[in-house]
Amino acid sequence: MQRFAGKVALVTGAARGQGAEHARQLVAEGAKVALTDVLHAEGQALAAELGEAALFLPHDVADEAAWLRVLAATRAFAGGLDYLVNNAAIARFASIAETDVAMFEAHQRVNELGVFLGMKHAAPLMAERGGGSIVKSHRSEVSAPAAPTSPMWAPSGRCAA
Repeated sequence: MQRFAGKVALVTGAARGQGAEHARQLVAEGAKVALTDVLHAEGQALAAELGEAALFLPHDVADEAAWLRVLAATRAFAGGLDYLVNNAAIARFASIAETDVAMFEAHQRVNELGVFLGMKHAAPLMAERGGGSIVKSHRSEVSAPAAPTSPMWAPSGRCAA
């Protein structure tokens, strides 16, 4: 049985790891999948592996205009959107003393702003098809425990001082 037959999904951070596995499973279950990532070669290779049910789109999730382009391309490819898997994330671990503002802001832009922009812009496209589902996922390397002094998880309450 193909649980996602006739459905369309967009998976961010899909070039490798957990995102690639999400995409493989969705295609195996009958979905058409737009794969997005900043890792172009890996993303294109995965799309080639998955065949006609997949499309790779270069995508920086922290760029609002890029979301609009990706969603328009997804609509053109598959007719709409039913599922968004917000999987793109970065994890660069350092002590608080070693973390500069640029590193902290990069984490916030990808891991927080990227998720927000995805939800904001995907929801109207999903509504056109009667609704959908949005999943916030993480790559496995992001799920690793942060050092107790790492500021990267402080906004989500995971940092011990």
